[in-house]
Amino acid sequence: MKKLIGFISAQFLILSAYAPLSQAATITYFQNLNIGGSLYNATIHTSGSFNTIWDNNGNGVFGDSDGSIINHSPTFWQSSNASLAAQAVIDALGTSDTYDGLHDRIAVPYDTTASNTLVYIDRFNGLTNDELWGPTGLLPSDDYTILFPSNPIAYVSFENASPVPIPAAVWLFGTGVIGLLGFNFRNTKK
Repeated sequence: MKKLIGFISAQFLILSAYAPLSQAATITYFQNLNIGGSLYNATIHTSGSFNTIWDNNGNGVFGDSDGSIINHSPTFWQSSNASLAAQAVIDALGTSDTYDGLHDRIAVPYDTTASNTLVYIDRFNGLTNDELWGPTGLLPSDDYTILFPSNPIAYVSFENASPVPIPAAVWLFGTGVIGLLGFNFRNTKK
């Protein structure tokens, strides 16, 4: 039994050592954001341009294995839907979060080029009033200056949320427990 506990502990150490490496370029991940009645998972990317995230070789073709972080086109194809998505992310971030020493700044693409990207700023007046400003051309002049796309902003990518069915999760957990019990039972008979 002590060997089994040692083995399981070693596996957790190995898994925890590799987990942070895969999330190095991401500061925030939200699950099950309700955007227009559909659920999405959103990832905020703090490094990388539009092309490095969606279209690494800049040929306008998405999903062509060109080394992009995301292997499909941006999710929302209308600026109004991108606005709903940006509002959902800003609401999830809340008023106390900041990015790069300023209030939250996010970019939500709605087309195949970086020029068709809505840039939003989350600013607050006091601690309780949370406002969303955007797109770029509509920002008030006394607010933060965004020299798009040269200023660092965080792009947001979206994936359709597909929750794991409860019966499948229970079956997987049960199979693992039965396997461990069988391993333990076999060792106690010797």
